[in-house]
Amino acid sequence: HCTCLEDFAGTIGCPRWDPSGTMILFTRIHWSSIPPIFTVPVNGTELQEIAYGLEADWTADGQHVVYYSDHFYAIRTDGTGEPFSLFISNCYPFPDYPAFFDLF
Repeated sequence: HCTCLEDFAGTIGCPRWDPSGTMILFTRIHWSSIPPIFTVPVNGTELQEIAYGLEADWTADGQHVVYYSDHFYAIRTDGTGEPFSLFISNCYPFPDYPAFFDLF
């Protein structure tokens, strides 16, 4: 079975399979703005925009997406809730999220 990402308008960047193999994460490149990040099941239904940023990828457990905007953030894969910061002052990893190291 193949999901054709070309059906989605815009240039597709950085597609990534989730750890379970059931979802695809990708960005839609817009050279004039920060690209939106989407998830879509492998059957191509239920395209969902979850955030805006670069370098998006799944966490090892598949429960969050990590991406870069002005610094690194994580958000739930369904896009609910607020993104949480993974790094603060001086780019050292001081997690705002207690299970930070479980994400990788």
